Amino acid sequence: MQPVDELTILADGLHDVVRRRILRTYIAHMEEQQRHFAGFQTNQQGGFDAGLRPLLEMNLLNLGDSMEPGAYQVNSKRFERAVLAYYAQLWRLPSPYWGYLTAMGSTEGNLFALWNARDFLCGAATTHWPSTAHARYAPVVLYSERSHYSLAKACRVLQLATPAQAGPALGRCPFNGGVWPQALPCDDAGRVDVESLLQLVVFFHRYRRPVIICLTSGTTFSGACDDWAQITAQLQRLLPPNTPQQRHYWLHMDGALSSNYLPFWPEPEGRQLAIDALAASLHSICASPYKWLSMPWPCGVVMLPEAYRAVALDRPNYIGSGEATLSGSRPGLSAVVLWNQLCRLGESGQQEMIRRCHEVQRYAYQQLRYLFERLDPGRERLVVLPLIRGSLMVQFSAPHPSVIERFSLSSDQVVVQGTPRRFCHLVVLPHCHQALVDSLLWALRQPGAFAPVTEV
Repeated sequence: MQPVDELTILADGLHDVVRRRILRTYIAHMEEQQRHFAGFQTNQQGGFDAGLRPLLEMNLLNLGDSMEPGAYQVNSKRFERAVLAYYAQLWRLPSPYWGYLTAMGSTEGNLFALWNARDFLCGAATTHWPSTAHARYAPVVLYSERSHYSLAKACRVLQLATPAQAGPALGRCPFNGGVWPQALPCDDAGRVDVESLLQLVVFFHRYRRPVIICLTSGTTFSGACDDWAQITAQLQRLLPPNTPQQRHYWLHMDGALSSNYLPFWPEPEGRQLAIDALAASLHSICASPYKWLSMPWPCGVVMLPEAYRAVALDRPNYIGSGEATLSGSRPGLSAVVLWNQLCRLGESGQQEMIRRCHEVQRYAYQQLRYLFERLDPGRERLVVLPLIRGSLMVQFSAPHPSVIERFSLSSDQVVVQGTPRRFCHLVVLPHCHQALVDSLLWALRQPGAFAPVTEV
């Protein structure tokens, strides 16, 4: 039997006085955590529009295909389609396209994209191409060691092979001393190593194994963007184009956080990283708008050219529309909140948001460097890593666990000059003002803020 605590739901419920006291205490604690929240990729700015509050009293659902009205009339599919049209324009995704707003973030988007890619490369019919019996070989998924963890999980769910699983039966790995990796290596910034990626593409093509290539626009910890322009150009040189009879590869982009703001980056070097689905010939793309625009719950967007939609389109009589999504019932309020935020801000509003974030990031970076130079003049223990183009992160040597907990800092192992060390990152989103940075800096100045060694 589970132990009973104050949150245990009893047969008679809880007295209103007790229930309200528990909620007041919890809300006060969460507000305190929110004030110091600095280390994860979610905008804590809040500000839920009071004009939308009546919708909280409804079970607002988008059920089934986003492009069809369906039988469930308390929905927001018109808003969903408007948000999809916005992202299609932002990412230059050619029309006709298809997509939907996910119930989860990019995790669901990645899972849906790999599901569609698997069926396409295995010869399933699409809205434009007939099925083919020629595609008899299961695809291999290529992603980097800095990709989001949901890609590895999606491979397990969909029973898709990685190089470590598919490679040994075919021969030695063309790099890494012949040992097959689960994921591809990255450079110091966190971008996928293009040469290693292309070597595996050529290797598996030689054995008639199609590949699903997963790139990232803004890796989870460093915020680095894979070089999609170079990779696309090389793929077009190395592989024949996909045809209805011969399907060789699928190129997916996990747009994560960065794809939402890169088109508005204040410097040209950052804007050059923005996703161009037309130039990149992307087959699918997903992102997590809630991380940038601030929402009370997660949601994502996943899109692909209509011609490549291969997932079997069921038409359950019960819902009155086609159903090709993973989640089925999706929160309708997500579409309205996103639409409202995008309309309220406009392009100029988002440009101002990213300009302020960029400014605070530079301030945090300089102040951390000054602090670490005073605390560790020899730079033997305390390191601030160089800023990465297009990223809103500042990576620095991990402090004491109490500081990590107070500021909700995420941490990871980073190799610096051949030595693995534990680092944290500050994620400068619109809620992260200079005052929050100053509060973190004050905590880092205190005695005992750093352990004697920061190596793993």
